[in-house]
Formats: sequence, C-alpha cells, structure tokens
Amino acid sequence: MVGTCSRDPEWKRAFVGYLNEEREVTGDLFPPMALSTVDLDGRPAVRMITPRGFVGDGFLRICEKDQGQWTSDVLTLCTHAKSNKVHELVNTNDVQLVAYLPHTRIQVRLGGNASLLFHPDNPNYSTLSLDMRQR
Repeated sequence: MVGTCSRDPEWKRAFVGYLNEEREVTGDLFPPMALSTVDLDGRPAVRMITPRGFVGDGFLRICEKDQGQWTSDVLTLCTHAKSNKVHELVNTNDVQLVAYLPHTRIQVRLGGNASLLFHPDNPNYSTLSLDMRQR
C-alpha cells in the first residue's frame, strides 16, 4: 500500500486513494501510466511507464538508517540513461503523466518537472523523479 501523511498535497492524497482502491482489485502497486515529454524537435513524445514509488515511501531512501518513516510527493521511475526520454528531459524537464484506473473508472492527469538522478554504481541506469502537481 502506498502511504500518505498529513503534509502531503491534496493531489497526492487523492491519487494514492485512487491507487489503493484500484489495487484492491488488481493487486498492482502502480498501474501503467503514460508519460509525455517534449522531443528535441519540440513535438510531444509519449511512452508507457510504471512508477516505482514515492521518494521515501519504501523506495529511494535517503540513507541506510531510514526505515521508511517519511514520505514525499516526488514520484520515481527507472530508465536507461541512453534512452530518448533522458535526452528529451535534459533539453526540457516539463512532463505530463496520465493514469487510467479501469476498475474505478478514474483518469488522473498530473503535470510537473522531472529530475534525473544517475546511479554511480550503474551508469547505464538513472532514476527519474517527477515533482508533479494536479492538472
């Protein structure tokens, strides 16, 4: 189950509530979602992604001592460092994310900015963090 806390923005509390309802039927932590970026020619580029979690919420903890006591509203996913998505985000970090939850019949649209976090142990992979806001 994805958690929230009282300091989370309203969009995250609603989003997590929808995800938890959907999970009761599907068992999936996150459904597939569409991530839209802007390609190098200025055109929209959309691809399907599966988020890994929110920073601090059992994923991408800040330090070894962190036992998941805190959450954030920064959504993360992993990607290959040489992907088109990475090149596009270096050019402009504006993104939109769309999720459709078929069992609850809810569509969620979020927009925001992406940041790339490269792993020093594996230079081929990076974590994409999405600082989102409701659209």
